[in-house]
Amino acid sequence: MEQAAPYVFAGQYRQMPSPPAGGFFKPDNIEIVDALPADVVKQVRAWDFGATENEGDFTAGVREALGADGFTYIVDVTRGQLGPDNVNKRLEQTAKLDGKKVSVRLPQDPGQAGKSQANSFVKLLAGYNVIAKPISGDKLTRAQPFAAQVNVGNVRMLKGEWNKA
Repeated sequence: MEQAAPYVFAGQYRQMPSPPAGGFFKPDNIEIVDALPADVVKQVRAWDFGATENEGDFTAGVREALGADGFTYIVDVTRGQLGPDNVNKRLEQTAKLDGKKVSVRLPQDPGQAGKSQANSFVKLLAGYNVIAKPISGDKLTRAQPFAAQVNVGNVRMLKGEWNKA
């Protein structure tokens, strides 16, 4: 448990909010590969949106693939500090580049504004497999399952210019 979920272990068993070595993800456990395996089971791109041009939070879209070998592959990352118009352009351009075999997952913020934004994004990507879902829980809690897989070496990353971003 300590290797897979160091924050949980440190908090529960050591009564310290972070592990002694620090860091939630252990990026050295991610093997960089030159190509995806031929037998990819499915692919998805998940998004997190910022809304201010050249400042504030980044908009990021991470494309992942699940291989028949059981490994998760980080295929591509696109990110930028984008205003609303450029978020729409990036979302649409990225979906076109990924193709219709790549599912798209979008966060839906709470309230009417979040529902309206999610509906607009789904309409923008008509013809693609798009699902917008409400977000629940804090980012740390939502990231724990993926961090556990990274920390035990079950995640690989396709070599690309974005690897150091």
